[in-house]
Amino acid sequence: MRLITYILLTILAASSVAWSQSDHGIDCYFGGGISFLSGPQTLNDENTIGFNVNGGMGFGFHILPSVSLIFNIDYTAFPKDEAQARKETLQQMPDSAKLGAGISIGDGGTLSIFTVTANLKYLLASHESQLAPYIIVGAGFFSTAVTDVHASYVHSSQGQSSIVESTYHPLVLSRTKFNVLSAMTVSAGAGVDMPISKTNSVFIEGRYVIGYTSFGNTTYIPVKLGIRLGI
Repeated sequence: MRLITYILLTILAASSVAWSQSDHGIDCYFGGGISFLSGPQTLNDENTIGFNVNGGMGFGFHILPSVSLIFNIDYTAFPKDEAQARKETLQQMPDSAKLGAGISIGDGGTLSIFTVTANLKYLLASHESQLAPYIIVGAGFFSTAVTDVHASYVHSSQGQSSIVESTYHPLVLSRTKFNVLSAMTVSAGAGVDMPISKTNSVFIEGRYVIGYTSFGNTTYIPVKLGIRLGI
């Protein structure tokens, strides 16, 4: 809670400074795309390619026209790898039940990541109306959660009366489990702004994100397509 308070106070102070020096008002950012999980290996094995959505507000500087301060809220989700979950279910089944068994993978297992960050964006062009590559770095608050996977198998066997009997067996596949885990995060990346009007543009961006989680740093690469709307 103390960490969140420090971050919010920093964002409030920085945004007031940015607003006082702004050259063209506020920019609103909206985007989304795909995300690639890269670590730790345990989570990488358990989850597949994910998606991300985000929104943000940016402030320009009169004295530094190529630099802007952007506050982002991002949500990223990595669904469970069902092939891996089936493999783990099969490993937990008794040998006598593996022949002719039907495996069902239920809910749970999605890795969810929520971040609130302050970012500095530097345009590598002389004016924002041009097609402009940029670099961006950020830091802030990182919250993540993942739940266990609920699975089951049905084993069919022939009883003494020669009638096939099917037995339902529920299983819970343990994941790197915690309710909610908070940490600091940093990120760095690059993108391209493609103007569509005097104050609006479309952008493509990729980053490398590190969340300093206690069980091993959580790292992933979000690639997003978005739009910047000047106000």
